[in-house]
Amino acid sequence: MSDQQRKPVRHVTQEERRNSREMQLSCKAIFDSAVRNYERKLSGKRKMLIAFQDGISDLRSKGASYRDIAQILAQAGVQVSHDTVARFCRSVITKTPRSQKRRRKLTSSSDAPNATASVQPFRVPDKAIDAPPKAVPKAPIKSRGPRIADPKNL
Repeated sequence: MSDQQRKPVRHVTQEERRNSREMQLSCKAIFDSAVRNYERKLSGKRKMLIAFQDGISDLRSKGASYRDIAQILAQAGVQVSHDTVARFCRSVITKTPRSQKRRRKLTSSSDAPNATASVQPFRVPDKAIDAPPKAVPKAPIKSRGPRIADPKNL
């Protein structure tokens, strides 16, 4: 661009800055109120299952399978599959995050009987300290290219 084609720099006035700040504050207020009033929209089947949440939780604590719970709900007039019941239980009833489910419990040394009796500390013999290091044979270098006959061996 040449100097003649450049547009002049427009300076922002104090009133424009104030209007911009007011607009940002009003937008933030609208967003904050939307966050406070937000409720997750559940599907029709999940809305029906929310009414039976305590009963489903009790049945699961008694060891009832998802199929059994689906059959009991069908007798009550709510037609859902056992997969829907399983998804409902995982998402609504079970509140533990997935990352905590994967962790294993660490056992303390008092839980494992004779844990230290079988493990002996490693001792280096005194002769090995004074002896010179042994030469370790080197592995042949493997090239990644094509195999070509060595002319010395022909």
